[in-house]
Amino acid sequence: MRVKLYREHKYVSFALSELERLTAKTDFTDDAAITHIKANGNALVKC
Repeated sequence: MRVKLYREHKYVSFALSELERLTAKTDFTDDAAITHIKANGNALVKC
């Protein structure tokens, strides 16, 4: 159980970090970029 929790935590931490990095680099005046971030966030939620 502990190993499974560690693996899932490691994946979630990495995925959130990548989403934060993408968000930090995004130009929020571009609607396509905002849509891209939303798609990545939704894909993360569905996992």
